[in-house]
Amino acid sequence: MGLESIINFFGSNWDKLVHYLNDDFHNTTSDEKMRFASEVRTISAVASATVAVQPIPFADIWIITPIQYAMVRAIGNIYGYKISESSIGEVLAVIGGGVTGQQICLSLYKLGMPGLGGLFGASFVFAWTHGIGQAAEAYFRSGMTKTREELDKIRKQGEARAREDWDRRRGNL
Repeated sequence: MGLESIINFFGSNWDKLVHYLNDDFHNTTSDEKMRFASEVRTISAVASATVAVQPIPFADIWIITPIQYAMVRAIGNIYGYKISESSIGEVLAVIGGGVTGQQICLSLYKLGMPGLGGLFGASFVFAWTHGIGQAAEAYFRSGMTKTREELDKIRKQGEARAREDWDRRRGNL
């Protein structure tokens, strides 16, 4: 899972992500918005996990964080909110993304288990990214009225579901 895998994954999903970041979704149903947000979460979680496999501690912050930012912006756009690049950090702070904590945990995996740390880190980042996406969707679907506590609970539930999904997928490999 090197740079070629990342490029191939993004190449096959780039158009979808650009669509979700830029198009107008006002005339879509609630079910369609939920399906689109789910696709954005999946694309972003898989892309982030793919990046996390690389063995260099702290280097992935330059790739994973922008993927997560793009995910939140795309989900916001699906629900009718144009989130600027300058305000995405504020939105993530409300949602509970904890980018710094995520990067510290991921780097500790890599430092503590050279070689294997990236593999364990990949499952962590997959779940974390998915959880952020769940919280972002709940936040935007509610009209940006959910409290930080409610969003933290939703993010943790999303992470737990994503870990179960990761384990299921890994068992089918």
